[in-house]
Amino acid sequence: MVLPKGLPPKNSTGLVDYIRKSEHVPILVGVRAERDRLIRVLKIAVEHDNRIRSIHHAMVYHTGVQATVELHIVMDESLSLKITHDISHSLQEKLLKLDFVERAFVHCDYDCDE
Repeated sequence: MVLPKGLPPKNSTGLVDYIRKSEHVPILVGVRAERDRLIRVLKIAVEHDNRIRSIHHAMVYHTGVQATVELHIVMDESLSLKITHDISHSLQEKLLKLDFVERAFVHCDYDCDE
């Protein structure tokens, strides 16, 4: 980067610090994770339990160094609350074991119409 002519040296340090820090702003406020990470999450979710009929919503994003995962899975409404809870909770625990995941939220739906 070329600094403006006549800028005093003491100010240039502040400008360089600002530029360096501003490069990290997107990852702090939230930015989509790499595609391969989303694919890994989806593969785990699809293979987790055959009672998961579909995935309604999936997001993997950074709000820091590690990623947050949000999944909405669809299961049959006739399944008991205990079964749906156990499936979604065990999926959440599995996602938290991924080396890039800090938080994981798994929400269970019985219908994907919105």
